[in-house]
Amino acid sequence: MSSDPLPEEEHLQDLYNEIRSMLECRGHVTPTGQAVVLMRVALENGGEELGMTGILHILSSLMTQTLGIMSDDDKESQKDDLKDVLRAFNQNKTPRH
Repeated sequence: MSSDPLPEEEHLQDLYNEIRSMLECRGHVTPTGQAVVLMRVALENGGEELGMTGILHILSSLMTQTLGIMSDDDKESQKDDLKDVLRAFNQNKTPRH
């Protein structure tokens, strides 16, 4: 058990903020290029831990949640759904169906 006082979700938010800040300084790389690099890093890092099938399932779930957010007026419940997707993988490193 980690002695770190910050819950995983706060670490994820901190990492997100750091990456967003770093990308703002990379004006010479297009947003599309940045997205491609981030997806590649996600596949490489996640694939090492979860295997390619597991990380592709996470990416698919995130895309599905994003489409739901785009089409649904109830933004708060969609945020909760996204947290549930991440928690499902956090617990056992495998998807729950």
